[in-house]
Amino acid sequence: MEQKSVVIEIPAVLYERIQKEATENNQTAESLIANHVTAFFIQTPEDTDAVLALLGGYSNLQLWSVVGQQMSWPEKARMDALETKGEVGQLSADEQQEIEKLLDKVDEYTLLRSAALVLLKERGEDVERLLESDF
Repeated sequence: MEQKSVVIEIPAVLYERIQKEATENNQTAESLIANHVTAFFIQTPEDTDAVLALLGGYSNLQLWSVVGQQMSWPEKARMDALETKGEVGQLSADEQQEIEKLLDKVDEYTLLRSAALVLLKERGEDVERLLESDF
């Protein structure tokens, strides 16, 4: 994957938290931030593959962040609307294509969540409580 650089300014207190987390997990602050940003902006199956390849190097905190990711509210609302419309009538070809893309995204989130949960369980984290809830 091609890499680009960006410079951002963040509050000192946030930088200190990032630096502490990175140090505790033998990472640089830059790699910690890059991993979080990569996981947050998943858009394609190729992005999902890239995140899956990185998960083993994530800290437990980063893995819990992946577990907690969800579709954006507008995407979820649109998917619900399309599902409802499909139950009472016929979706247009464009709507069918749109809901398929949204369902693919749900599958990608599920795959990443599952992989993160497996790693967390292997590291001794209590994932059972989460599995019993409606996450």
